[in-house]
Amino acid sequence: MKKIMLAFCMVFLFLTTLASVADSQLFNQTGDFSVSARIDSDCLPHPTVFTIGPGLQATNFEIARIDPGKDCYLGGFMDTRGFTLRGEGVEYRYSKYKFDTPVVMGGPLAALVLGPGEYTLLVGGGDGAIVTLNFTIAAAPPGAPPAPPTGGVFYRWSRWKLDPPVETPVPRENLVL
Repeated sequence: MKKIMLAFCMVFLFLTTLASVADSQLFNQTGDFSVSARIDSDCLPHPTVFTIGPGLQATNFEIARIDPGKDCYLGGFMDTRGFTLRGEGVEYRYSKYKFDTPVVMGGPLAALVLGPGEYTLLVGGGDGAIVTLNFTIAAAPPGAPPAPPTGGVFYRWSRWKLDPPVETPVPRENLVL
């Protein structure tokens, strides 16, 4: 019972902290921009909430920096780096272990298009983890509906010994976890 209560308290503390330390940005003009999320030295996450203004869309995403930081309990460097970008019908995830091919949910990052709305960027890792994404804000094409979410397909990579990686798209409805 004590373990359950402790787990509940930890989850509550994490969610309360997550809500209180989120940074916020508004993009309501065209140009090249970046957003970052981090985990501080007390292992508290600092996600970034950003909003893309009406009539605009974000494209040309690229990872400018990603660092997993140090393990919050043991202090050693972490082997897996990753981030999540979610909001307005999109959930994009990226995870990479050491020098392996990244595992991605949501297709190629460079193909991601975000329409008007609110999005949250979170980084995975420990003390000192950071992710920075660069992207371009441009006017949506005239008369075009808002950009559709592009996060509906998981991509799985597989590798056998020294063979090159094989990318296999798996529609969300066919995914078995």
